[in-house]
Amino acid sequence: MNRLLRRTMAWLAILLGVGLGLDHSQADAWDLSASDLRYHNYTALKAQFEALVDDFPGLASLESVGQSVEGRELFVLHIGHRLKAARRRRWTSSWTTSSRRRSSGRSSRPLGHPMFKWVGNMHGNEAVGRANIVFMAEFLLRNYGHDDRITRIVNSTDLWLMPSMNPDGFERAREGECDLSGRGGRGRTNAHKQDLNRNFPDQFHDGTDRESLLRDREPETLAIMNWVVMEPFVLSANLHGGSVVASYPFDDSLAGFGYSAAPDDKVFRALAKTYASHHDTMKTGRVCDDDTFESGITNGAQWYDVPGGMEDFNYVHSNCFEITVELSCCKYPPASQLAHEWNLNKEAMLSYMEAVHWGFHGLVLTEDSDNEQPLYKAVIEVKGIAHNLTTTIRGEFWRLLAPGEYEYRVHAYGFQSTEFAPISIPEGGLKDMMRIRLKREETESSDSSATTETSAQVVEQVAAPTLRSDGFLRPPEFKYHHYDDLKAFLSFYAHHYSNISRLYSIGQSVEGRELWVIEISDLPGQHERLEPEFKYVGNMHGNEAVGREMLLNLVQYLLEGYGRNKRITHLIDSTRIHILPSMNPDGFETGRENDRDGFVGRANARRVDLNRDFPDQFKSSAPGKVFQPETRAVMDWSRGTPFVLSANLHGGSLVANYPFDSNPNGLRINTPSPDNELFKELALAYSQAHTTMHLKRSCPYSNEVFPKGITNGAHWYVLNGGMQDWNYLHTNDFEITLEISCFKYPPASTLKDFWRQNQEALVTYMERVHMGIKGMVLDPSHHPIPNATIEVHEVRHNVKGTSAGDYFRLLRPGEYTVSVSAPGFERRTQTISVPRALMDPQTGAFSAKVLNFTLTPDHIEAWSLEQDFELKANLKSTYMTNSEIEATVANFENEYPNLVEVFMNEASWSNVISALLLSDKSTDDDSEDRKANVAIFGGLYASQPLGREMVVRLARHMGEGFKRGNPHIVDLFKRVNLYLIPMVDIDGFSMNLEGECTYDRERKMEFEAGSKFSRKGSVPSEVKAVKTFLDTHPVDVALSIEGEGMFMRMPWDDMSPTSDRHPDIDQSLQFLAQAFFRAHPVMSNTTTLEPICSLPNSPTGLIAGSQMGKYKGTLLDYAYSKFDVSIVSAHISCCDFPSGLMLTKIWRQNLKPLEAFIQAAGQGIYGQIVDLHGNPLPDTRLILNDVRPIHVHPQNGRFQVVLPAGKYSLSLSLASFENKTVQVQVQMGSRVRKNIVMDSLLDEGMVFYPTTAISQHLVELSQKYSDLMRVYPLGRSVDNRPIEAIEISRNLKRSHLKGGIKIVTGLHGQKDVMAIELAMALANFLLTHHEKDDEVAKLVDRYSIHIIPMVNVDRVTSDSLAPPTNQNCSSAPESGFNEHAVDLEEDFFNPGVTNPQPESQALMNLMNQRSFLLSLFFKGHSSDITLPKVSIPRTARLAQVLAKTYIDQLRSDYISPCSAPPMGTSGPRRRGPALSIATSPSNMLNYNWAEKGILELSIGVGPCCRIEQSESEVSRLWFRHHLSLINLLSAIEGIHVQIDNWTASQTATVQIKETQSVFPVWDYGQWWHILPAGQYTVTVKVSGHNDMIKVVTVIPESITDVVFALPAGQDHMPGLLIFTLVTLMCFGALGLIYYCRYRQRMRKTRRQSYNGFSLLARDERNLFLDDDGDDDEDDDEIEFLSDNAKPYNDVRKPKNGKVYQDLPTSSSEDDEALLSARYTKNNGTNGTMVR
Repeated sequence: MNRLLRRTMAWLAILLGVGLGLDHSQADAWDLSASDLRYHNYTALKAQFEALVDDFPGLASLESVGQSVEGRELFVLHIGHRLKAARRRRWTSSWTTSSRRRSSGRSSRPLGHPMFKWVGNMHGNEAVGRANIVFMAEFLLRNYGHDDRITRIVNSTDLWLMPSMNPDGFERAREGECDLSGRGGRGRTNAHKQDLNRNFPDQFHDGTDRESLLRDREPETLAIMNWVVMEPFVLSANLHGGSVVASYPFDDSLAGFGYSAAPDDKVFRALAKTYASHHDTMKTGRVCDDDTFESGITNGAQWYDVPGGMEDFNYVHSNCFEITVELSCCKYPPASQLAHEWNLNKEAMLSYMEAVHWGFHGLVLTEDSDNEQPLYKAVIEVKGIAHNLTTTIRGEFWRLLAPGEYEYRVHAYGFQSTEFAPISIPEGGLKDMMRIRLKREETESSDSSATTETSAQVVEQVAAPTLRSDGFLRPPEFKYHHYDDLKAFLSFYAHHYSNISRLYSIGQSVEGRELWVIEISDLPGQHERLEPEFKYVGNMHGNEAVGREMLLNLVQYLLEGYGRNKRITHLIDSTRIHILPSMNPDGFETGRENDRDGFVGRANARRVDLNRDFPDQFKSSAPGKVFQPETRAVMDWSRGTPFVLSANLHGGSLVANYPFDSNPNGLRINTPSPDNELFKELALAYSQAHTTMHLKRSCPYSNEVFPKGITNGAHWYVLNGGMQDWNYLHTNDFEITLEISCFKYPPASTLKDFWRQNQEALVTYMERVHMGIKGMVLDPSHHPIPNATIEVHEVRHNVKGTSAGDYFRLLRPGEYTVSVSAPGFERRTQTISVPRALMDPQTGAFSAKVLNFTLTPDHIEAWSLEQDFELKANLKSTYMTNSEIEATVANFENEYPNLVEVFMNEASWSNVISALLLSDKSTDDDSEDRKANVAIFGGLYASQPLGREMVVRLARHMGEGFKRGNPHIVDLFKRVNLYLIPMVDIDGFSMNLEGECTYDRERKMEFEAGSKFSRKGSVPSEVKAVKTFLDTHPVDVALSIEGEGMFMRMPWDDMSPTSDRHPDIDQSLQFLAQAFFRAHPVMSNTTTLEPICSLPNSPTGLIAGSQMGKYKGTLLDYAYSKFDVSIVSAHISCCDFPSGLMLTKIWRQNLKPLEAFIQAAGQGIYGQIVDLHGNPLPDTRLILNDVRPIHVHPQNGRFQVVLPAGKYSLSLSLASFENKTVQVQVQMGSRVRKNIVMDSLLDEGMVFYPTTAISQHLVELSQKYSDLMRVYPLGRSVDNRPIEAIEISRNLKRSHLKGGIKIVTGLHGQKDVMAIELAMALANFLLTHHEKDDEVAKLVDRYSIHIIPMVNVDRVTSDSLAPPTNQNCSSAPESGFNEHAVDLEEDFFNPGVTNPQPESQALMNLMNQRSFLLSLFFKGHSSDITLPKVSIPRTARLAQVLAKTYIDQLRSDYISPCSAPPMGTSGPRRRGPALSIATSPSNMLNYNWAEKGILELSIGVGPCCRIEQSESEVSRLWFRHHLSLINLLSAIEGIHVQIDNWTASQTATVQIKETQSVFPVWDYGQWWHILPAGQYTVTVKVSGHNDMIKVVTVIPESITDVVFALPAGQDHMPGLLIFTLVTLMCFGALGLIYYCRYRQRMRKTRRQSYNGFSLLARDERNLFLDDDGDDDEDDDEIEFLSDNAKPYNDVRKPKNGKVYQDLPTSSSEDDEALLSARYTKNNGTNGTMVR
């Protein structure tokens, strides 16, 4: 009923506004209210447009042109007069090569109504345009029939409004983010992070073939491309943000900068001014900072280059004129500014839409008296504007023009073109529709009924069933075509044979004329593998005109013959043909007809002979020579296209001329090329096919005789700088020069005879492109190898394969040896036989022999390319001398300044040996403490110089990798500093000979530098230099590269050193040695039992040097004992001084092991040991895993240790400080910082807080640590005293997003004084240690810790009761009750108590406000630990484990004065803490668990009620408990659930299947729960959504984070709405009232803020499908473009078909963390994120 009423009112508006033609004033116009002006997210936008369609069924319909990456529809609202009733549909069209039909717009569009479109939000964070388009849609519809102007616009124009081209980006963008930095901003790009306004095909940088148009396009781009080329849009605007200006084409330029004018520049400037002049601020041109736009407009490219922009695509690839309008300085301003933006742009938008009627428009029809038909694809040409338009399938056209005088004409294939006719365009354009009728052309065909395309029969090309006798369909034009005529001719044929042709320009002449080339191929625009490319070039000399016209005739002959002439069809199907009719268009325009042998027009406009302008092999070009633009264009074209064969058509003689044209001495002698015999055969092929050339007849006025009509160029006359020689020498192209007319520029009347003479020869010569061999060059995986070299041994001329991996080599018949090579692959040679001819049995055309080559990788080259950055210097096969290494090392600092520092001649040690420091100089000084310092030594032993070469190559490899931004190397230098010392025993190197594999005498090694580190007295200078280096540089890890075998050596080499270090328990040495060993391809080879080297007693694997007995006084022992350096030696060659030819192989073997060693060196633990005040404690004894001592630096207390991945304990002890044990987890590839604070035993920092002063102290703490702690009220006691709580957490503003830990004490008044002191000590400890102790920092970072020190505040602070003594807790039980004499511990969930005490209620309120992982209840009058009654076995066991952890860490050396035997007597001490279970259901522990799922432990801190009020007693209490507390908190494990898209109004629960428990969710959709390690099935239920289930693994001592991103729920019709509808049906009298209320409610519903979007339901998807299965209009559509794009774009939807909504209020960091693909990673706090 309501829908009927709405539609009736809408149709009434149409009738009033149109049918009756009433006059309405502008004052009656409806406009949007302030409440209407808001942003619409995806869901709200859909609802808004659907509501408008329902309200205006005859005026609006909702459609979609495609989908975004994340599956959102690209909605378009179609507004037009008398549309079909509210059809919703999606485009399903595409460009195809087989079907080139185009829509004419919806058939409901009245004939002659132009199509206009708005496109907004192309950049997702530029939101004003999106909003204004939504506003304009409602403004137009609601004012239709009420406002004359709006009614006129809608009645005369077909309007299409797309608010968002990038809905995915909009959902990520954030309101209020202006992005004034110009960096793009969050949400700018689509979901693939692609800028859509750089993603369209670009006219200057992309091809026009189908592959280039579709390659790498985003789904949004493809959808718009479909839409633009499918619909005959006339005018468009693309609304952006970030500036205020109207920008017009071109957006891009060939040069990349400067004004880039479109042919319709005048129109575009007028269109841009129309918008800007009606915008109150834009017209000033100075709205935003730095804006200086005259009149508020700018040429796009002059502002800045935008390759791949949408406005250029519209103009180049369709009839649509589009500008880009920047609407606001702030890209996404607050919604409060939208009213201002709407008012600024409303008039500009209306005026711009009216501009669609500029110029003139009309119909092009056939001049048939009996059956007048519209002509499809007729061409509308305006003289002087190089941009034509074509008609729609209904014969319509719209030609936008600025006011002025013009001439136009119309062409159509098979029809006579009109003559240019004058037309005068007034302001606003011509109103009346023109009707232009074309006459059919007469043809020789008996059947001329279908010579063009009409709406009755739309075809690509329908012609006469048979060709004329001369092979043409239509009579050829034997006349001279000047530039404009040539362009029109080529454009005409390229347009009408677009399935097999493409017109493109290779450049411009001196005077700016385009060098037009037409390509003819079965797949234009694309190189097809094994299909050779051919070219003809004509009119190189401007006055040699016959070739120009012959090539135009050839174009027509080939295109019209395709599909009708078998020979031509075969040629085009198997060849890619390029024809350049005029290389010198300027010269032709200067030349004159009837010029027999003159020179006027021969040269270009600069009077340069282009056939003398190419580089010459024998005559060098003048220094700084600049080639002519025509020459440069042809050279670039020839080098960029893999031409195989070509010919250059000239005039003035009659001969086929072949290379070479010149020789070194400039003599007129035969100068053959290496392919001389082949060239002679090619020339002869043309000559013999020519009707007269082969007859040796010279031109009438010449005595020249050419046997068989061919000649060698230099034998005829010497020509330097010719094109044919250049092609042969610099490309793969074999070219000859054809002189085809004695008369250079003969009368046009003779052209027909010239065609007859050359027709067969032109085709025959093209067929010779298939001579010889062709094939693919492949790797073993059958992947093409590009640019291979093809060598024919019998001919000293190589050709190159193409980038596609295919090759073509023209050869005469015979036997040949062919070799193929490519960088990184081994050369392949094969003997072949080329037969006399391989003829196609049907056509007789030549076909080359197919010969494929498969190349095996050249492993060294390939390895270098893949693994060593193709560093040629690292592949050298010679040893460097000392001076060469010095020079190379010195130069590294210049080559790699951001990484390398050279130590050379700067200190006493660097005067002797040189060193390199490789360190990331971009890191700050603090980061240096986090890095391991690694040293690698080469050349310790002069007889073993391999290390020298390896170290230098490693430096080069690392430097190059860092320079190129290799992520592995860049990341490595975030963890290590690398010292490289290439040479130690420098002088001894020259005394050894290459090839000496072993020492020639015993004990020679002892005299080398590497054996002199333990020498007393005189020490060699190089050894002293190394010792000084180690003493002055903080080396942690070191490696020596040596020979003498293939194994890894570790300390000790000599058992004599005295040291407390024990290599046998040193995990670092084993780990480092194994890292190198396992990565070495030879050392780690376990497939053989034989020793790697044939040397006597040659070891394998990992070994201590002392086992060999020959290593004395080594660097290993010295560095390990003296400086605690973890050092090993890598022995990498059985031969000490192998041949230089082996260097590359050895380098290849050792690069990965070296990298593995350095990676391992950057893994482990590091830190600093300090006291509470940050003072280093260098004397601390540090033990790893209770066994291995770790060196602590004697000055700064720092330590570091290299370790394999695993869990470790660090035990610390120091006199006067408390012993400490810290657990550390080392992950693979990580270097874990562990700063440790040692706590003094001298009561330092311990304070006794009188209970009456605690509140004041909390305030003081919160002021001192304001960024870390806050005090907040929890409630009030019976006596109205405030109950205060404190929260400790880093970043308090976001602490609600962290897991909570609750610590409660003081429930029993003065009985809990000890517990209160412990809680206060804990708070002090967290606050004072968080910056110095990493264990504490982790707790403060990870959790929000709430401490409630005095719950029973009345009895804690009361002075009315005498405090109980140490031994009489039980004698004063009332001191443990509150003022109402209630035991607060038992005041929870008591069935007998209606209202809990206010103190209890305060705690329950806290638990209702947020969830906690764990709660601790400190009791002062007990030493036991009490657990809640837990029925879940897993959780019960976890509670017991936590309690045992606490008990095990309690300090046994603290003896309570209450439990100690009397002084002077002996007796047993009190037992340790006991475990018990709380049985009362009203106990606080059970309430926490049963009602809130919070595991709470009651911890007794001592048997006494009170302690002596002194710092020493507080210290004793703290020392007993604090390790237990910190370790307990660090051992928490469980799960954190985050529910994305959750709102407080929704009911949410989390169910754990394995524990059979269900918990409610609050706290911003965050929920934490303690769980023992294991695997769990977690189900999240949210009202209005489907259940979400995930399997989650909880890791020991870790919180596992899991995100549930729920889809938006489907809206259901509310009950009140149903009741209202029923009431309307039952009570007709009240129908109008209920109807109005219903409308109000619906409007609010539409305008509410939806969260994101949801996938269309199954029935909603049908809204985009036509109900009319037989709609004729649908039959004209073409396939969806994205289907064609599949080979070029890999756009996949989620397999489950669900699209998940974004959270509008989340930050970009949240989005990236929560919405990224499946991953598991460490979050720095031992937490694990699961997706």
